[in-house]
Amino acid sequence: MRKFGLLLVMLFGLVTPAPAAPDAPSAQPSTITPWGINGYLTKNERVAGGDNVAQLAQTMASANADWSLEELPWAEIEPNNGTFRTTYDSRIKTVADANLGIIGMLLTTPAWARESSCAGNNNYWCPPSDPAQYAEFAAWMVERYDGDGVSDAPGSPRIAAWQIWNEPNFVATWSSINNNEALRRRRYGEILVAAYTAIKQADPTAIVVAGGVYVFDGFSDGFDFLNGTNGVFRQIPEAKTSFDVLGIHPYMPTIAPDAIGTFSSVTLEGRLLNTRNWLTNDIGRPSAPIWITEIGWCTSPGSTSCPVVSAENQARYLIRSFVIAQQLGVQHINWLQLEDAFNGSHPFSGSELLNDLNTPEPEKQAYTAFQTMAGLLNEATPLGIRTGVHTHNYVANSNNTGGVYAYRYSRGNTEIDVLWTPGANTTIQFPLTAGKQWIFRTRNNQSFSPTINGTTASIVLTNDPIFIVQKIPVSLNVQNSLSLLAEVSSGEARADIPLSNGGSENALVWNISNASAGLTVTPSSGSVVGTANLTIKAQVGSLSAGTYSYQFTVNGDGVASRTVQVSLRVVDQLQPIYLPLTRK
Repeated sequence: MRKFGLLLVMLFGLVTPAPAAPDAPSAQPSTITPWGINGYLTKNERVAGGDNVAQLAQTMASANADWSLEELPWAEIEPNNGTFRTTYDSRIKTVADANLGIIGMLLTTPAWARESSCAGNNNYWCPPSDPAQYAEFAAWMVERYDGDGVSDAPGSPRIAAWQIWNEPNFVATWSSINNNEALRRRRYGEILVAAYTAIKQADPTAIVVAGGVYVFDGFSDGFDFLNGTNGVFRQIPEAKTSFDVLGIHPYMPTIAPDAIGTFSSVTLEGRLLNTRNWLTNDIGRPSAPIWITEIGWCTSPGSTSCPVVSAENQARYLIRSFVIAQQLGVQHINWLQLEDAFNGSHPFSGSELLNDLNTPEPEKQAYTAFQTMAGLLNEATPLGIRTGVHTHNYVANSNNTGGVYAYRYSRGNTEIDVLWTPGANTTIQFPLTAGKQWIFRTRNNQSFSPTINGTTASIVLTNDPIFIVQKIPVSLNVQNSLSLLAEVSSGEARADIPLSNGGSENALVWNISNASAGLTVTPSSGSVVGTANLTIKAQVGSLSAGTYSYQFTVNGDGVASRTVQVSLRVVDQLQPIYLPLTRK
């Protein structure tokens, strides 16, 4: 790991870099999942407004989110060249302590490092004059928050992924340099290359995310910024390989993600297909992951940038956009945002999933939709369309005609389908798998009961997504009988037998009862997913040669009990014919 001989300045004085305090590390996720929210839990506005950040972080985790995207402003952390503030340490640890993974955005430029000819209205959005200085800041941040226990922040919270700026294609957040658009683009390429190299030197396992750029946007398109005339990659070819993930913002706040009558390439599906084609054909990065690092729709107050939709539609669009993105191979999606960190001053205020926590009903419908979706689809693998049910057809250079959207997932032996139609209500015949438990859920996790004929469910689809979960039911599986063999005066006879839940993804909660005298079963209770062993012991003691009968009962929550008959044969001496049983 890279070490720094730089001055470390805390809010109230000087401190020498040292190993992290012996706080127990948090159980942050070790893999990237789709389930992200722009928590913005570390922002100064949170501190100034007295927000209960720990409660917000726990509420975010309770929504089944795994990852929080956080702004980490260079302008605040390194206000003077080589002088680093550690005031974000406790904020980052609070996020990590909620067992949330963290994606850090490195953005804004301190006054001492800004391009002097920057023409931006908000000077902290000016590009840095020296990419090496931005890279030095990035390396310091990565070293402090790589979670390896060396020169870490107290508690070793880990930031696993680093986004290089935010929306650099937009001149309001990556300002003009001397009114020279080519130079503005070139500078982003320079900091991308410099930061990528510095981050990988500090933490080779860190993920570097490029930009968070708009895609198919009418006034500031990210593809043009990156690879159009005088684009980033045209001027700095090395930048094409100086990121691990392409971050995009496919905002479409005025329409549904799958709006009927919308030109196909403007739908979310079209934007994502075009992004993958662009990465493959234009950039030569066919396997580079795509992350949506911002997407959202606004309820009140909204703005001209984000017109108001109903709370119901916000929840519907959330599920539909996440599912479409996953099924098209997007690795990770972040909803903007958890709770309004900008206190109504942001163009997308209203996109948040939570109202103020002090209100009687802080959870918006979209919060419950996210919680339901991420809970039901947790660790599930997208499998594509449900043949025979899915009727939607994407046609390039044409208007979207809607149809039935029916997408499949699997998690072990469990099948999960998500279905809706953006158009008129449609009745479908859905094939069910015999022998499995069938569960039907709405977007707010309420059960519903369709008409079922044999293994076919008749369901009226609407624009509200539904979930169909088909899983192997929990069962109690244990053998009916067991034979033990022992010598006279051998102490005890024992054997292990398997107990399983029948292959269900749900646990079998069980206990032992009615064990005969002289017989013990351990453990005497438990919970099992898959298979566990029961150890059966019969006391021989002073028993003479002969055959003895015992029994015990295994009980399970919600399933029928099973009684196991145990036969103990005691002999004067074990003979080779009894092998491979061994003497005790």
